[in-house]
Amino acid sequence: TQNDPTSSNVNVVVQNLVDGSAAIVAQDINVPGLVPYQGRIAFNGRTGGANQTAMIDNVSESVDGNVTLFEDFEDQNIGNNLPQIVGGSSFTAHTIVGDGPGIVSQGGDFGVHPAFMRLAKEAQSQAGSIIFDDALPSDSGPIDVNFQIRGLNENTNRADGTSMLLVPTAIHGETGRLPDLQTGVAAEEPDLAGSLGVAFDTFNNDTGGNGELPEPNTPVNVGNNIALHWDGSMVAQFNLELDDLDLVNNEFNDVNIQVEDTGTDLIVTVVITDGTDGSIHLPFVAHVIPGATFGGSDVRLAFAARTGGAFDNYDIDTVNARAGIIPEPTSAMAMLLVSGAFAIRRRRVG
Repeated sequence: TQNDPTSSNVNVVVQNLVDGSAAIVAQDINVPGLVPYQGRIAFNGRTGGANQTAMIDNVSESVDGNVTLFEDFEDQNIGNNLPQIVGGSSFTAHTIVGDGPGIVSQGGDFGVHPAFMRLAKEAQSQAGSIIFDDALPSDSGPIDVNFQIRGLNENTNRADGTSMLLVPTAIHGETGRLPDLQTGVAAEEPDLAGSLGVAFDTFNNDTGGNGELPEPNTPVNVGNNIALHWDGSMVAQFNLELDDLDLVNNEFNDVNIQVEDTGTDLIVTVVITDGTDGSIHLPFVAHVIPGATFGGSDVRLAFAARTGGAFDNYDIDTVNARAGIIPEPTSAMAMLLVSGAFAIRRRRVG
């Protein structure tokens, strides 16, 4: 806790989970020069001539009392060639159909390696989901979600897409997997009661499937839109020009989603940064969904993806979410928001 402009106080409490007792290791210890700064949480362990097993689990963080989630899906190879998650916020994975989600490691030797979560692999009829176990409060200020998303096309077709959801615990519970979507296995159509979904759709179903609207500027069966879903229905769709931003560009694209629950409406902003050229795209800016509210319920963050008769790899990485704290925009994004000179031509339907 910051004590004054030049120092902070530190408190350390250790609780024995066996008998529930607690020991105050440090109480209001003043550290001169310790002032707020941006940083990353880290842990370390060591053995020497003597040895023991040192483990950590259930890591959570709060800033000014606001809950945060972080997961970069790093894995550790301990010799059995099965990637094991290292650190991060806990989540529950679920196979909707096919082989389901899984960690893809970028390393092979012993130790910790970069990795990512593959929600659906490039094969016919695959679908998977993950949902974080810790919930974010919806009534303590805006919810800020950041993640990386990739559609990786290694064949000649593309389908079907990825989605992000905020799922209220008051309706769907505080534990367990992502509930079945109202669209069944269609994970790119995040229709779920009382929930907000953001869809990244790569297959054109405008012939009557899933309530999508036409995309006149894409080839037959090629979808390239971002849509907002609320309480089981699509409420807005933004058609992306393929030349501006292709959702299947084989690169990780940075996504930022901000959601504010006013108690009567949801206000949603979606920003996506193209992984191929760094251009910033704003399909939805302070978009109001009238009558939408989580009703004060906490929400769990979830992701899902699917393939069908056509298919790609659908991956996510570097998930970071927090409630009650909205970061200052970068100078480039601030200029876009103020001037309205968006990096893509605005083509919204619905």
